[in-house]
Amino acid sequence: MAHYIDSEHPIILAHRGSRYLTPENTLLAYETAIEFGADVLELDVYLTTDGHLVVHHDPVVNRTTNGVGPITDMSLAEIRALDAGYRITADGNTFPYRGLGVVVPTLDEVFTTFPNVGINIEIKLDSVETAEALASVIRKHNAEGRVLVGGRHCGGVRHFRKLLPQVPTSACETEGILFVLSSLLRVPRLWLWMVHEPRPAALQMPRQSGALLLAQPLHINNAHSLGLKVHF
Repeated sequence: MAHYIDSEHPIILAHRGSRYLTPENTLLAYETAIEFGADVLELDVYLTTDGHLVVHHDPVVNRTTNGVGPITDMSLAEIRALDAGYRITADGNTFPYRGLGVVVPTLDEVFTTFPNVGINIEIKLDSVETAEALASVIRKHNAEGRVLVGGRHCGGVRHFRKLLPQVPTSACETEGILFVLSSLLRVPRLWLWMVHEPRPAALQMPRQSGALLLAQPLHINNAHSLGLKVHF
């Protein structure tokens, strides 16, 4: 399959799956997102105490499950015992996904369940260990040609690039800030001098940061002039 980073058309990234319809970052959420026409699944990963990558947005399980505490302090068995559908509610009174066996998935399960779907993976912590585990799982599933890896923190992302330089990545926060500054100065190619190879293939940014509008033609066109894709 062609990598989605090479698409000439806009793509739909399902952020945490169908998070407003089903328990976010679960296999059910991703299945529903694909049914609704998503092109790419977006997810976040953390490393458990026993070395497994699990898919979850927050660093703690409090908001989405019936458990409490940081993911990085838990084993896979402890996380799998949690009800990932426990908190989702449309009206604050009913909880239709409680007790249905919805669990926090592993990244292995996502790759196995969706073998022909592009996957956008965010390394949530500035962790070399997470980057190394992620590279290992990607190799295991021969998924180099259908993933893009990113993260706010530069340490983990840059370490991942050294491990799998053929896998496209998005800009970390510092690289994104340098791009916006170069773009505002009307010298986007200055960014090429400030960011070393292997460089990001994409910018993944909010539409707006404070009073600064990022989703504007100036930045989009400047990014494209550098060969960067833009994801909001």
